[in-house]
Amino acid sequence: MNNELVCELKTLREVFSVKNFAIPENQREYVWDQKEIEILMNDLHSNMLEGQSSFLGTLCFSEAEGKVFIVDGQQRITTFGILLDILMKRIGLRKTEIAVPEFVEKIVKKGSTKSFVTIASCVADYVSDESLFLNYLLD
Repeated sequence: MNNELVCELKTLREVFSVKNFAIPENQREYVWDQKEIEILMNDLHSNMLEGQSSFLGTLCFSEAEGKVFIVDGQQRITTFGILLDILMKRIGLRKTEIAVPEFVEKIVKKGSTKSFVTIASCVADYVSDESLFLNYLLD
């Protein structure tokens, strides 16, 4: 086992270029509610309008069994995955252009989860130009 710690600054596009994300069994279910989602969306929207980049926090991964396990940051990655999926559908991008992890796809397919509805509502409230916002998020 390699215990080497590597710290790198990555864009969301680079994070979502990983095709084999997995969530370890010991991780909790996705639990972000309206409060966390609205805070995130407000921060993103404000930073974009001010021309500032957004720091999305620290994400920790562990590679094993041919997969990239999310050790820390699963709630944020899931939220961003749902957000990206919503934006891509509104813009008409194919999933091959940006990889949305399989575990996010399962949440998106349900479509009626409270978090999905909240994120979709925030996109409608905060985002006037989906393409511009998507590019801001990814880069």
